[in-house]
Amino acid sequence: KLSENQKVRFILIGIIIGALFYALILSPHSKNSFASDNEVIRYANLVNDQNKIIRDLSIENNELKTNYEDASVKLRAYEEQNRLFTSQYESLNSIITDFDEGYISRAARSFVELDKDAITDETLIALLNQARSRIEGIGAKRLTELGTESWNAGNKNAAISYYQLSLNINPDDPETMFLLARLYQSLDRNNEANPLFDKIIAQHPESNYARRSREARGY
Repeated sequence: KLSENQKVRFILIGIIIGALFYALILSPHSKNSFASDNEVIRYANLVNDQNKIIRDLSIENNELKTNYEDASVKLRAYEEQNRLFTSQYESLNSIITDFDEGYISRAARSFVELDKDAITDETLIALLNQARSRIEGIGAKRLTELGTESWNAGNKNAAISYYQLSLNINPDDPETMFLLARLYQSLDRNNEANPLFDKIIAQHPESNYARRSREARGY
């Protein structure tokens, strides 16, 4: 059993320990330590928030960049398509105008040089058909006539150009092939004449031009 003095001594010790603990907890150093920890946590949260904003902005920037690149590709494709349409329209309109105004050979050359397979727009296809009906119909025949007129006038080089241009439009026309072959033959260019005679004989064996080609070839 504790004596009174021992009881008093234990009570005083407890009071002293409690006072020391209280002083330690509430001391400025402890307060600063707790405040410092709270600041670290607060700044850490701010940093995390800023990092999230940066990540979101980076994702948004990448999306905008991708959208811009896609739009640029589409714009370039549209501009190229528009440029091609304009070029094809001008070419076809020029062919039709030249033909109607009597510039047959110029219209025919433009038609031969035209990339007709690249024309896909319905409006342009309608113009192409108009140009084709002129050039492949009346045009090719008229070029052959111009070739013969030039030959008769003594201008054999011009005649060759007209015949060749006519054949570029209608490559299997037996009359034009025969006339060109005979013209080559008159110039002693048999290496160019004979293939044309042979082609007429092979492709139009029952025609009058085949018979005349055999005679010209000597068999």
